[in-house]
Amino acid sequence: WETLLLMNKMGTQLSSTLAICTILFTITAFTPPASSSPPEPPVKCTSHNTNCTVTNSYGNFTSDRSVCRAGSVAYPATEAELISVVANGTRARRKMKVTTRFSHSMPKLVCPDGTDGLLISTDKLDRILEIDPVGLTVTVQSGVLTGQLYDALARAGLALAHTPYLRALTVGGMISTHAHGSTFMAKGGAPSDYVVGVTIVSPGRKEEGYVKVRQLTEEDEELDAARVSLGVLGVISKITLKVEPLFKRSISFRKRSDTDLAHRAISFGRKHEFADISWYPYQHRAVYRNDDRVPLEVPGDGAYDFFPMRRALSSSSISSRATGNNFTGYPIIGYHHKLQASGSCFFSPEDNLKTSCSWDPRIDGAFFHQTTFTISLPLVAGFIRDVQRLVAKNPKSVCAVDEYNGILVRFHKGSTAYLGKTEDAVGFDFSYYRSRDPLAPRLHEDAMEEIEQMALFRYNATPHWAKNRRVAFEGVISKYGDGGARFLRVREDYDPLGLFSSEWTDYVLGLGGDGPGQLGSGCALDGLCVCREDLHCAPEKGYFCRPGRVYKAARFDTIHTGPNQTVTHPTWLSSSTRFVCGLVPSWPNSDWPRKKGNRRENKDNEKMSPILRRTKIPPTFIPQLLRFASRSIKSFRFPGEPLDSSSITYGVHVFQCPDARGIVAKLSDCIASRGGNILGADVFVPENKEVFYSRSEFIFDHVKWPRAQMEEDFMELSRSFNATRSVVRVPDLDPKYKIAILASKQEHCLTDMLHGWQDGKLPVDIVCVISNHERAPNTHVIRFLERNGIPYHYLDTSTENKREEEILKLVQNTDFLVLARYMQVLSGKFLRSYGKDVINIHHGLLPSFKGGFPSKQAFDAGVKLIGATSHFVTEELDSGPIIEQMVERVTHRDNLRSFIQKSENLEKQCLAKAIKSYCELRVLPYEHNKTVVF
Repeated sequence: WETLLLMNKMGTQLSSTLAICTILFTITAFTPPASSSPPEPPVKCTSHNTNCTVTNSYGNFTSDRSVCRAGSVAYPATEAELISVVANGTRARRKMKVTTRFSHSMPKLVCPDGTDGLLISTDKLDRILEIDPVGLTVTVQSGVLTGQLYDALARAGLALAHTPYLRALTVGGMISTHAHGSTFMAKGGAPSDYVVGVTIVSPGRKEEGYVKVRQLTEEDEELDAARVSLGVLGVISKITLKVEPLFKRSISFRKRSDTDLAHRAISFGRKHEFADISWYPYQHRAVYRNDDRVPLEVPGDGAYDFFPMRRALSSSSISSRATGNNFTGYPIIGYHHKLQASGSCFFSPEDNLKTSCSWDPRIDGAFFHQTTFTISLPLVAGFIRDVQRLVAKNPKSVCAVDEYNGILVRFHKGSTAYLGKTEDAVGFDFSYYRSRDPLAPRLHEDAMEEIEQMALFRYNATPHWAKNRRVAFEGVISKYGDGGARFLRVREDYDPLGLFSSEWTDYVLGLGGDGPGQLGSGCALDGLCVCREDLHCAPEKGYFCRPGRVYKAARFDTIHTGPNQTVTHPTWLSSSTRFVCGLVPSWPNSDWPRKKGNRRENKDNEKMSPILRRTKIPPTFIPQLLRFASRSIKSFRFPGEPLDSSSITYGVHVFQCPDARGIVAKLSDCIASRGGNILGADVFVPENKEVFYSRSEFIFDHVKWPRAQMEEDFMELSRSFNATRSVVRVPDLDPKYKIAILASKQEHCLTDMLHGWQDGKLPVDIVCVISNHERAPNTHVIRFLERNGIPYHYLDTSTENKREEEILKLVQNTDFLVLARYMQVLSGKFLRSYGKDVINIHHGLLPSFKGGFPSKQAFDAGVKLIGATSHFVTEELDSGPIIEQMVERVTHRDNLRSFIQKSENLEKQCLAKAIKSYCELRVLPYEHNKTVVF
């Protein structure tokens, strides 16, 4: 599959290459499941559950390489047994840690301190307790595997929509580490945010029997601590999740140049519910996953099992599928539970290691680091461009990232969990090879570490709790602000003795633990430290501590050779890595996966990969293919693709002036002369009015065309045509519009705006919310505003005093105002004093109904058409220039409740679209009381 990934992503249009890719794709992508040795249990004991060691599925921790030891392990199968285990451990003051069936966490979350700790496995807590199709919830024991849960829900006609991509996680482990999928929609891609109930068993006082069981619901504030607990609050026994009716998905992949990735990434994530992007920076390519819901009636029963999560192929399965390929092209349509996750290599019968998961530690398989972090939305474009600048300086420095499936770009919503995502963000996830010798340098180690440090320190990224090397967690708790402080207070209450804590969790939670690894010789080579001097690298092997090429504050190991020095590249690199990175001209095979202690005697077979041995492909075939692919990758570009795309930025310009000849030509020339490229343009010249309106979208290099110079160029153009309006915005460089929201008792528009802002759908910054309706401290709106640091101002108004002077003081630094069903009329004096735009929303019931309860009046009158209108506020009530209108039919089948709900939904959608259009410079004034909306 390494060869397939290389060839299938490289973008060449040569027929011979496509033919080869088709053959390889047929062989590998649609082979039915076969037997495979699943990973070994993570806990091994020498004497009936005592004197134990614990590791993870990969056989090695990324935080360091030490073996974790424990005095014993317990396997409770019921909650009563679990309570007894925790009570006995607390009574004995033993350090305790929870372990799962496969133990996927790469840092040492599973390790108790010392050698006499107690491991509590959830392997037997594997029952689905209740599926409620009416209440749309499911309750499971914490050891249930995700694949087991997805299939059970599907049989009941339900689905857990947003989840990680792996079927072999336990629900408890997935929740505890905030594992996630990818979406900006609903509550986001982390199942933690769909938890509505948790039962957690923690240490107790003597009078409590040394154990305390807490059953948390959405009414309990502590649920936000239990949603992402890192295992330090106790043992999760049961979890209740919110689910929804089963649906189908449609998946297709589109390959593009990464030229506009910085501009396109976030908007793409907002467009598709399950979107992600595989970014191949060495090849300057990005593969966009278009993934959305479709109705159950749409035909299709596709399934998805990602190549690296599959077992090795057998010759019989290859031959059967080579003559019967079922792949018919994109899109792939299938039921959600068959497309949402992969991992068949975990669940096949034991076959004595004839096949296995590719990283199984019992074979010399894949050995890698995995770096995963999230960056807040405003900083994403800058990070992508910095990575592209680094690639431009040394393209081969990231060649191995491409071979390890590139950089996976995923989309995340802010979470209410104290240790969840603090805000909407974009995640970057990439794997890269790891030296089996901790003191041996890795090829292009400097590039990987500059990207890592750039994200963590320059862009303040937060690391995934269950991945990453030690350096990623330095001071991480401070990035969670008040959420981190709240979590630590709950942890102190649940486990005051710290029995479920360890040196590692104390380190990541900022409680004084050093974590594994100290500053010392070679510490930077395996991510235990950021180097401060050459000693921390491998100076004797030509690797020294040097500053970054793009991020100058970075410090990492890099090759520095003198006139008489040479550097030997690692001999354990995979063969395709060597070819892609241009290290060797021949075909070394000593690094292919091989069962330990059972090396083949046949020297010819010894030189072939497992796939080559089984398919009898000549050993010279794939090396030749790889050399051809490498040349194609280096030479192929899309037509018109610039060589350096690292500073490409998106801009919008609107123009209004007296109509004249040559305006479009001059606008185009202004952009093109600075190296820009127009993506789209709209022009409107009203009949017999002699006025010109235009809106242009373009991309440009902000280094070659600085923002200040752009303003000057468009200003000069404006003067030459006596323009009445010339506005340019560059979303990635300009500050967002600042707004204040005014609302009354009705909350549907207010809450929709708040969630739209949180989702990144509204490109604004909310300065404050002002209301003439008082709200209690524990209401949804107040809790949301407090969590996001948005001030709420309650101003009690009356007919005599509308508090307009106070409102003016609160909104003086805003760019425009939004009336989200604010049931007060703003005076002409207020509008003139404010002097900026005010956007309003009101119902559009046809015919019109005035007075109180207009929806009830319209319902009683049997209207057939309802609507909503968003407009600018003027001194004449509800008569300002219209920005957006929406309508929907109602019928005799609607009751009053559905009638009102449809009306409110229209108001929310109409207001949101009006605000978005305004921020995107689509709305221009036209005549006295009209607008042009591009």
